[in-house]
Amino acid sequence: LAASTSAASPAFAVAPPSLPDPSSSSSSSSASGGLDLTGLDFTVEPEKKLPFSQNYVPNAIRLANNLKWCAAHADAKADEQLKAEVVAFTALYRRDMYTQYGPLPGFNDLLTSFSAAAGHYQRYGYGVAMPEKLAGTVTRNADTALKALRRTAVTEKMEGELAARAG
Repeated sequence: LAASTSAASPAFAVAPPSLPDPSSSSSSSSASGGLDLTGLDFTVEPEKKLPFSQNYVPNAIRLANNLKWCAAHADAKADEQLKAEVVAFTALYRRDMYTQYGPLPGFNDLLTSFSAAAGHYQRYGYGVAMPEKLAGTVTRNADTALKALRRTAVTEKMEGELAARAG
């Protein structure tokens, strides 16, 4: 779900530059260490109207998957884009952290996961492989967030189906 930024999109919707295609040239594969980065998507879909939580689930699932990927691989460009994605994600959803039903599912787990990764990036820089224990912490928190997001997505789907039957 790659979202394109346009003039009508809000200023807080940050879309980091796209990753180079590793198969396009030899210089791009050497810059990314030969890793296949084509499955990563570092965009945060902008919210069009209130409440600002309509695209939360797809954005959070994308962020959790990117956190897990960056924990398993050492790539400076992907790590920098992950940081930009987290800044945009946090700026977009921090004020909506609590909904009428409670906190946004997985929000705290995603921020905990990135905080662990950010400590590593601050100390060692981007592109340095995470130690196994730290990568496990990042992955575990991202998995916990994904579980909560899947429950939410299933609940929303069921509520939509019930509304369609009743309507």
